Amino acid sequence: MPKQLRRWIVHVDVDAFFASVEQVLRPELMGKPVIVGGVPEIRGCVCSASYDARALGVRVGMSLRQAQKLCPDAVFVPGRFADYDRFSRQLYSLLCTFTPEVEAASIDDMYLDLTGCERLYGEIGRTASSIQERTLQELGLGISVGVGSSKVVARVASGLRKPKGRVVVPHGREELFLSPLPLSALPGIGRPTERRLHEFGIRTIGELAVLPKELLLRTFGSIGGLLHERARGLDGRVLVRTRTPKSISRETTFEQDTVDRAFIRSVLKYLCERVGMALRRLGRQCRTITSKIRYGDFGQIVRSRTLPVPTNDDVTLFREVLALFSQIHTRKVAVRLVGVSASGLITVGRQSDLLDLNGDKRGRINDGIDRIRSKYGFNAIDYGDIMQLRRFYSEDEEGLRLKTPSLSR
Repeated sequence: MPKQLRRWIVHVDVDAFFASVEQVLRPELMGKPVIVGGVPEIRGCVCSASYDARALGVRVGMSLRQAQKLCPDAVFVPGRFADYDRFSRQLYSLLCTFTPEVEAASIDDMYLDLTGCERLYGEIGRTASSIQERTLQELGLGISVGVGSSKVVARVASGLRKPKGRVVVPHGREELFLSPLPLSALPGIGRPTERRLHEFGIRTIGELAVLPKELLLRTFGSIGGLLHERARGLDGRVLVRTRTPKSISRETTFEQDTVDRAFIRSVLKYLCERVGMALRRLGRQCRTITSKIRYGDFGQIVRSRTLPVPTNDDVTLFREVLALFSQIHTRKVAVRLVGVSASGLITVGRQSDLLDLNGDKRGRINDGIDRIRSKYGFNAIDYGDIMQLRRFYSEDEEGLRLKTPSLSR
């Protein structure tokens, strides 16, 4: 019986991805603090910041005005998802030259399974270094790389020495590597879970690893079992060879808080169109739709609904989003942000609903609209209730230029 090969998983994480892409596209920004998300004069938050800006305290999610106070010399750019998506696809293609076993976990972090590739490339550390060098040479992007026997170990390793770090965790040293690290370093531990573990006096991954599994199961349910395994570096998940995202979301922060329901309705309609078109381009439908609202006082409500029939139709998405929004928008407070998200994605190809007599007609309409927009630009054709938004937003070939668009998938 052949000896089982040692598993080598590599996690690649692009350093300050959006900001780095902006510096590649505009070489004059190299060496300068760059903040992506908008301009301070227009309300919004930081989507990405170069390490020059981070060194001065700028963080993702921070308001742009606060970021400007911390880093007055920063260059602020609105960002364009199309550019970031293009670079992400180029990175994916580059990684596929090392192995076909590549998983795009998100737009800027990916896994490779290099098990059995040592005979081809040599020692795993040199291969990780080669991946970094080629990414810098061919794309101009700095990446941090973590290598280990599992996805969880590789992911933790890639985050330890950013930017441009490289950490290899030898087989059999997983627990020793993880043990001294804080709980926040372990994927899957959010703030609520971390606070609960602190109540038990648990501060490090090593302390978590020695907790009885039964206690974790009683406290956290099935997640407790995963925590028990991951804290010891155990993770049997295999890579999923796909670039299809797990969800597609679009959201925007308004330049001014608003109570204008007609305006909010039009923005929601536009966001649903963007989500619907993205789904159709990927050949996917969604099982779950989510509506998000954030008020001027930063109170936030998110509500989801599982659809009776999966869809990627703009009209259906908007109907469901509007129904959710009507349920959650009950406060008499001006609205700051709205968002739409589609999840539970499946491949198109299900049997049509025999009771949906308009399904095929809607599909043909969507196909026609998509072809026109692909050839002439997104705003080449609009629904009537979207046209009023042209009074508030400028346009380009990608569509309306929302003041603070969502730059995530």
